[in-house]
Amino acid sequence: MAEFLWCGGEQALLKQLPGVDFRPQAGRVYIASSEPYKEAITAPEVAWFARHTRSTGREKAAAIATLFEKRAVQFDRATFESHTIAVGDRVLILGQKAPASALAETLKADFSVTVAPIADQLRLEGHLGQLRAHWPNHTESCDQIVLMEPDADLERFFGVIAAGSDEAALKETLLSRRGEYTYPKSVTYDATRCQYADRQSEACGLCAELCPTFGVVKADEKRELIFSDVDCMGCGGCISACPSGAIDFARLPIEAFEQAALAYESTVALLIPENMLGLADVSLPAGVLPFVIEREKFPSETQLLALLQESGSQVIFFSEIVSKGTRDAATLLNAIWRQLYGCDAVLIIQDVAALEEALEWARPVAGSRFSPPIVEAGFKRDRFATRLQAAIGDRSLGSVPNGEVVRYGRVAVSEPLCTLCMSCVQSCNTGALFGEENRLMANFSKCTQCGECAAICPEQAIALVPDGIELSAAWFEPVQMAEDDPFCCVECGEPFASGKSIAKVLGLFEGIFGGDSPKARTLRCCAECKPKVMMKAHFEEESLS
Repeated sequence: MAEFLWCGGEQALLKQLPGVDFRPQAGRVYIASSEPYKEAITAPEVAWFARHTRSTGREKAAAIATLFEKRAVQFDRATFESHTIAVGDRVLILGQKAPASALAETLKADFSVTVAPIADQLRLEGHLGQLRAHWPNHTESCDQIVLMEPDADLERFFGVIAAGSDEAALKETLLSRRGEYTYPKSVTYDATRCQYADRQSEACGLCAELCPTFGVVKADEKRELIFSDVDCMGCGGCISACPSGAIDFARLPIEAFEQAALAYESTVALLIPENMLGLADVSLPAGVLPFVIEREKFPSETQLLALLQESGSQVIFFSEIVSKGTRDAATLLNAIWRQLYGCDAVLIIQDVAALEEALEWARPVAGSRFSPPIVEAGFKRDRFATRLQAAIGDRSLGSVPNGEVVRYGRVAVSEPLCTLCMSCVQSCNTGALFGEENRLMANFSKCTQCGECAAICPEQAIALVPDGIELSAAWFEPVQMAEDDPFCCVECGEPFASGKSIAKVLGLFEGIFGGDSPKARTLRCCAECKPKVMMKAHFEEESLS
């Protein structure tokens, strides 16, 4: 467990709180508010908060302790894993000869520089330290590549950078990556929850489509996702878009986020990426506390709802960059909050002037606080449904629509076509579809609209209905989609399938078996009795021969 270590100039504040000992001792991991202590985790939001808050005295001290506590939770539950690669001094500059050569002169004292043109036939592969540029008759290997003109497609390769107008900044970036370059593991992945891996349909894959680099790519021929830690920017866009929670942020997993949110009761949370602290030169009203995240794109509807309900207040999200997933999530929650409480839930702010205004009027929302037990496992939408169901209660408030990335909805099943073969149940890895006796059931709050059930249904009896979330208690309860009488084994009498499914099998195969009565009888037998019927027929045939 990490412990507090106040490195700023206001140590007397923490002395007002019982049980807080900030004196360093050997063998402990400490959280520091600034950089001077070795082997300490830095929590820059502490010093930032101390400079900007209007709170004073014990109120300020308690808030600082909360920020330390949040960092401690994050540290204790984070996955810290890093790798190192060797990056040499070979730099390839791509662009028109004259400006590229001039830049080469600037860099040649520190790098081995090659200049080459950009052509339509150019193809890149690899990553930082292992880049290769291919032309029809030539291949150039290098450690880093500089583009004289921006190119979004080429800049997806980690190690490729646009020159820009600031040569000093460019050189600093190139030098910072040279030598032993260390990069973290930014995301964790559970293929068993994935809505793309090993599936028949290709309805998902949002993570790869939204990735600005090659941090995650789809291997369609194998139907699997391939993750590359070295290519990953750690922005988190894949996390906010992932409908099932198969992808999570390694250094702030959902369980850690929820536990950290517990400390924000009765405060307005300012959700802010760490790199935005330096831009947020604002005055914080008493009752506003920063909730610092490492990167800007990962908050989904599940994280945002947890922070909304644990704080019982509106949430301000201040970031210059807002991912499609996070924006959809905020739009969804705002529509829900307007129905429930008559106000917006998440205030997305992208400039300092708007932030100053939002800080003054963001407020607690009466009746919005809810704090369920922390769930250590379970799908992302299970967590969301638990919280949303508590907020809605027994009311019926209409529905809220989907966004571009965050999709909710129902499935429609044609009962006359459905044979209750349960292929859809076997393909649904979130539990949205399940069998119950001789009934096909659905819980729409678990449905990710991946479309696998519709793709795999042999009768084409299933269709997606992407109509968003119904704000009623019924939306969270199981619904019967189809029902049939059970078919009992003609040997043992035990039910083993639905009547419709057996009728279909008989229609397909009974004529093929012709006069072979034992084979025809197996069509009406359970799995255990089929071999018994065939063995009995075999021995009877041998006894007659």
